[in-house]
Amino acid sequence: MRRAHFGWLLAGVVGGCVGLPSLPTCGDESPCDPGTACQAGACVASDGAGVPPIDAAIKDAAVDVAAVPDAASPTDAAVVPVDAAPPVRDVAAPTPDATPLDARPTPDAALDPAILVWIALPAGRFNMGSQTLGNEDERPVHRVDVPAFELSLTEVTVAQYRACVEGHTCTVPQTGASCNWGHEDRDDFPVNCVSWYQAQTFAAWTGDGARLPTEAEWEYAARNGGTDVEYPWGFDPPTCDRVVMDDGGAGCRTGHTLPVCSKPDGNSEAHVCDLIGNVWEWVEDTYAESYGWAPNDGSASVDPGGAFRVSRGGSYRMSDPDLLRARTRGFAAPDEQPEYLGIRLARTPR
Repeated sequence: MRRAHFGWLLAGVVGGCVGLPSLPTCGDESPCDPGTACQAGACVASDGAGVPPIDAAIKDAAVDVAAVPDAASPTDAAVVPVDAAPPVRDVAAPTPDATPLDARPTPDAALDPAILVWIALPAGRFNMGSQTLGNEDERPVHRVDVPAFELSLTEVTVAQYRACVEGHTCTVPQTGASCNWGHEDRDDFPVNCVSWYQAQTFAAWTGDGARLPTEAEWEYAARNGGTDVEYPWGFDPPTCDRVVMDDGGAGCRTGHTLPVCSKPDGNSEAHVCDLIGNVWEWVEDTYAESYGWAPNDGSASVDPGGAFRVSRGGSYRMSDPDLLRARTRGFAAPDEQPEYLGIRLARTPR
């Protein structure tokens, strides 16, 4: 299967997605000067290709959840217009208009641990699961149509989760040496030691339709729009150059997780960080031992009587490349709070 170019967009926690293609005219329809681009009705400095700088796009769109009055869910912030989502397509056919950008957010240049940033992912169709590698629960391979959705750039951080606790909505995670809660120097680390129920509460508090991703959405994102790769970066086995994992020692020989987006070379083509490693991520679905009854519309497979919920992505404690693949499935009881499990959010575009 040919790999499609995977276009990407950035937005803040309660803003819409900020489109990054160049704009030839602005405001009164007059053209912008060379070296500038239209943004929010005004010509602003660009990166030389008619694209507003990445850092500026994030800062303009992101909303600081910790700065919301009374730590309430930030639902009243200004909304940034959302570009029209691409139609459903087979990802085997490259989309000419989806131009990938080499620049990517970095922790020191673009990220604040208290800000939730969204990545917009286009709709597409892909074959979910694995026919030969992995466990039996990755079978049968089945075709899934995934609607357009948005995924948080990072795993939810300690700083983001603290705002919900201080808002008297979320309960505190477990504490301990391997849990990031309670360590003053870990605001930019992924919150871990949280249950599936705590993850659901945080998503609801965040507002604006935030939720846990479905298992299909998660795998679609980790495989760059469902392309036939084993990892977000392709096929090369994971190492600490790309992943927070056990590579000579847990957490790249630190014994714990690392700050989110510490390994940019392991990002997906859409620049989503830490889809592999650091912490497993809760998803919406109930765990089943096969995909025999899995939906084909990208929605979650939910069994009210199911004992376990699915997790995806592997953790800082894992060394086996096979268990760190984008198709590998994990599971845990929804009330468990293990140190290897954290949160990533999704939402449906408005």
